[in-house]
Amino acid sequence: MLELIVFGVLGSLFAGIALWLGNNTNRIKRERREAPKRRQKARQAELRRKLREHQLLDVIRVTPTPDFKLLLEFENGEHRVFDMVPLMNKKPFDKLRDPARFTQAYVDYGTVVWPGNIDIAPETLYDRSKALRS
Repeated sequence: MLELIVFGVLGSLFAGIALWLGNNTNRIKRERREAPKRRQKARQAELRRKLREHQLLDVIRVTPTPDFKLLLEFENGEHRVFDMVPLMNKKPFDKLRDPARFTQAYVDYGTVVWPGNIDIAPETLYDRSKALRS
């Protein structure tokens, strides 16, 4: 009789473990199946956030200063100042060390350009510039 009770308890215990393992196995399989979708959704959300953060804004007005700064107005109405000094020793901007040439900057197709096919990306201008207080 005692043997039947022990076998009954052990049988119930093993059945419970098997049920638990089966449920978790299904859950694990489902999570593995859904993981790529979750990762893709997370990547898409991150890209949307970055696009909102770094909208590509065109420059609509530039005023170069003799101390190698650019006073910029962007299409969203923001006024910012960009310091060109850190770039003046790098090509192609080394050609702009002459203040007379530097002050020839103008806006073309939404970015700042100089004679001689020298330009700088508007996102660089925006990201590395400082906002001017109104």
